[in-house]
Amino acid sequence: MQIAMVGGGYGPGEADQLRRDMAAWKKHGRLERHRDRLLAGFEERGISRAFGEALFKQIEGFAEYGFPESHSASFALIVYASCWLKLHHPGVFACALLNAQPMGFYSPSSIVQDAQRHGVVVHAPCVAASGWDNSLEPEPSSADGLALRLGLRQISGVGERAARRVEAARRELAFETVGDLARRADLKKHELEALAQAGALEVLEPGRRNAMWRAHAPRVGGLFARADLERGAPPPRLPEVGRMEQLLFDYGRLGLSIADHPMRHVRGGLSRGVSTAEGLAKLRDKTPVTVAGLVVGRQRPQTASGVMFVSVEDETGVANLVVTVPVFDAYRHALLHSKLILVRGVLEREGQVIHVLVREVERLELTLTGAEEQVELPARSRDFH
Repeated sequence: MQIAMVGGGYGPGEADQLRRDMAAWKKHGRLERHRDRLLAGFEERGISRAFGEALFKQIEGFAEYGFPESHSASFALIVYASCWLKLHHPGVFACALLNAQPMGFYSPSSIVQDAQRHGVVVHAPCVAASGWDNSLEPEPSSADGLALRLGLRQISGVGERAARRVEAARRELAFETVGDLARRADLKKHELEALAQAGALEVLEPGRRNAMWRAHAPRVGGLFARADLERGAPPPRLPEVGRMEQLLFDYGRLGLSIADHPMRHVRGGLSRGVSTAEGLAKLRDKTPVTVAGLVVGRQRPQTASGVMFVSVEDETGVANLVVTVPVFDAYRHALLHSKLILVRGVLEREGQVIHVLVREVERLELTLTGAEEQVELPARSRDFH
């Protein structure tokens, strides 16, 4: 760019366009359009034609490797810094990733579970402790002495404005009741319901069903006066939320569960021999395997000739699947639309890199305990095509 500006007479905007054309010259062939302009500019400034030709050849040569070289160098630095942070401060790393969402390939669920597997204590969102962003709290038992507190941003149905009002009201005075919270933070019924289902009202009303009952308390003149008047009396005798119901609330509102995973509810119904994601690391190359999990990501890049890459998560970690075109065609619906899948295939290992080359795919379903009724898990995968 400096050669173009000083020797070729380019202005800043023209020089930036040259930079862009250098980055994609093979794809678009746009670099050649600069040739005559640059050579004429060189000659006007006393640079011989032969030397100008040599300069343009250098520009072409740099375009061959300069762009990928600069990207690889910057990427290597980012990877090194990220790995160092994840190794020494896993809680800080996870918190930063969550606050930067949406980004990258991994879902908040995968980020939180990975942090937990690396010794980070994770606390649920709470109106008495959470702000809009995820935050860190002192915790001696956590990996780096800091626990990860999930922020109100993780709760579907609670926007930033409502969360900021909760923060501001709490700074003035701690909340005493659900009604007190609703009035002072000016929360709507659907926002209270979201907080209740996510478990963020436990400090004010223990039990999610009780909290949801409080959240639906009738307004009196726009205020939750009746809820406050009844705070000395317990709510009606409401049944405890079951594990499956709590899991559905967690995934519906947070997209994750701190203490549970859908595969824990499916694992007991699977045949013996279904490996966990963690268990794959103990197997040899070319071993036939069966693995199951929650689909958390799908990729089908144009450069992969139709091959799909799928990541499935279970209660122990993430397994990476490779789906060839014939297998994709045979199991298209299950691969594209199932939340939980079971696959059979062959483990392929190269050093520490492990994936499963898929041969067969089967859809799995969640069912209510003690019933045959199937339930829809409110989870979404990160899909890139």
